[in-house]
Amino acid sequence: MGLRPWRQRVGEPLVGSEVLSRIGNASTLVQHFGYWPSFEDAELISLEFHRGNHMEVSSSGNWDGRIPETLTATFYVFATEADPESEGRRPAHASLAFSVLRAVSIEGLNYQNPIQGLGVHVEQVAGFRSPFFRVNWGGTSLHHEVSILCGSMSVRDLRPIRSITTRS
Repeated sequence: MGLRPWRQRVGEPLVGSEVLSRIGNASTLVQHFGYWPSFEDAELISLEFHRGNHMEVSSSGNWDGRIPETLTATFYVFATEADPESEGRRPAHASLAFSVLRAVSIEGLNYQNPIQGLGVHVEQVAGFRSPFFRVNWGGTSLHHEVSILCGSMSVRDLRPIRSITTRS
């Protein structure tokens, strides 16, 4: 069964203030842009899956040392409202980590993966006390769709991209 198109899965706002307060290290992106960016026209650069250390923990019994499975997505993101040539564009590579994965669905990744925005909502899942994050993004002309249901989400890294201006 395929994913519904991104626009049908994500409601407004893309990331509400109560959701933003639950995202670990969200202030890193907010400080860089002055707000949480929409990720409109951002590009997915990489996805990295780390399976955690469940096997080691189950063998040793050291459950306090458990590291959950994590999917890290790195995006090229910028202030879409700023002129492409202005310093207000503030381009950066932003890495978002999604941990305690319950469901991940990815369809149609390509060599270039611009997205229409990144939606994050809190969702209660039957049988669990704590709510989960529902994270969605979808592609533009080179179609792809991603949906993640996870227990935690954080900004892992932000690397500003400094433009190099050449003088003639």
